Amino acid sequence: MSLLLSLIVLLGGGLVAYSYVGFPLLLRWLSRGKTLPGPVFGPAAPELPAVDILLAAHNEEEVMEQKVRSTFATTYPLAKVRLLVGSDNSSDHTNALLAKLAGEFPQLRATVFAERQGKPGVMQHLSTQATAPVLVLTDANVFFEPDTLHELVKYFANPQVGLVGAGVLAPPTPPGAGAGVTAQESAYLARENHFKYQESLIWGAAIGAHGG
Repeated sequence: MSLLLSLIVLLGGGLVAYSYVGFPLLLRWLSRGKTLPGPVFGPAAPELPAVDILLAAHNEEEVMEQKVRSTFATTYPLAKVRLLVGSDNSSDHTNALLAKLAGEFPQLRATVFAERQGKPGVMQHLSTQATAPVLVLTDANVFFEPDTLHELVKYFANPQVGLVGAGVLAPPTPPGAGAGVTAQESAYLARENHFKYQESLIWGAAIGAHGG
């Protein structure tokens, strides 16, 4: 019995060591010298495809305006961009904000749900409204940089690419707040995204995109 217990402990310890040390070293070794294959679209390429951005929202009045404005403050051709928002039975000022912003940005389409659908239900509904060949899934509290859309879409110049994952950068920690969870989460996300990048170099696929 003691021998069996020792084997179980050794096996468990070995699996933990492989997860935290062995697998990262294996990825590093297998991905050495590899780069992403194929062409990319240039920032002003006429072949850039249309993009539909899908966003499920529930009571997002604090961030919705900044989200919409960051989406359309893009270097990507605006004529090729639509933002499809589903407000999932929001009880704050989200719906009013969307109505106001839709008057300013004709590429914004808002669907208001009177009953809760849940995020998967909202995204499924929005996907039926989408007509663009490229879909970008996002959250209300994730703000875009001007080049975000191009950095995501440019890889679809390669017909073998079916999904591009983005990295989410945490906002700077306020002075005096200490490192806190934000720094730890940022380090974790950076490590995970690097592993996914290495997986895509090796096998042409990753375990999943951010948030998926």
